[in-house]
Amino acid sequence: MTTLSSTRLSASAALALALGLAVAPGASAQGEGAHFRAQLAAPAPDARPLAGGVVWRCAETACSAPRTGGRPLRMCRELKQSVGQIVSFEVAGQVLSAEDLARCNG
Repeated sequence: MTTLSSTRLSASAALALALGLAVAPGASAQGEGAHFRAQLAAPAPDARPLAGGVVWRCAETACSAPRTGGRPLRMCRELKQSVGQIVSFEVAGQVLSAEDLARCNG
């Protein structure tokens, strides 16, 4: 049987949870733990594009994604199809060569 005090407790718990979620910091587009990072020529049209079988996180012209089994050039090409021209692409801190970046955007 529900009592008034247990109802208030449930409401208080729900409010606390909602407030906690509202102020919890979100993952940034260049978040820690990202394996892939990309800088775009223009702001991303979608904050969470799907490319290379993974959901990316984008904010303005910066995008990142966790490690996957995808090959870097394939990941870059698929991201380009989703968000537009890519001006730089990194994998585990290593920048894609100018030649591979041209292939990505080609």
